Amino acid sequence: MKGNLSRLHKHEKHGRRRRQKSPVLIALRRVGGLLLVAVAALLFSLVTLCVKTSISDGMLFGGVLLCKSLFALVINGVVGAAKGLCGKRIFGPLHKVPLLFLLGLFGAFAQLGAFYAISVLSMADANVYLMTSPVFVFILARVWLGDPVDGVDVFAALVCICGVVFVSKPSAIFGCDDTDDCALTS
Repeated sequence: MKGNLSRLHKHEKHGRRRRQKSPVLIALRRVGGLLLVAVAALLFSLVTLCVKTSISDGMLFGGVLLCKSLFALVINGVVGAAKGLCGKRIFGPLHKVPLLFLLGLFGAFAQLGAFYAISVLSMADANVYLMTSPVFVFILARVWLGDPVDGVDVFAALVCICGVVFVSKPSAIFGCDDTDDCALTS
């Protein structure tokens, strides 16, 4: 009898069905995700504004990037410690570590370039050029990952870029007027 009970217990343990998430929970997670994206976009805009303001007040863009990176290191360290990642292999599988270092290298140079662009261009121009990154992701995903691309995708990418340019009206293309921040770049 004892053997039957242990087999029954094993069956229950391994035969459990995964609970399906309720549609309400899925909807709440999506709304939460959208809210986080909106907050991230707002914070990104604030970072751009702070970079432009601090650089126009005489700070070097390298110093601004260093300060931002130090805060990111501290915040990520606190989050990692709170999640119990200290002492564990936080980089994941060893074969992925070189890719992770490339990500860090490219990310650092991307931010350095973005902060420099913000320091020498008007905010509208810098943001137009920085927001073209999805087009590069689109191209690199095709080349590196082999993602399929069709004519509709290419057309949509071109329309998006044209839309960004016409909405933000960068002074490099449309010239400056009284509402632009062109004076900050001189």
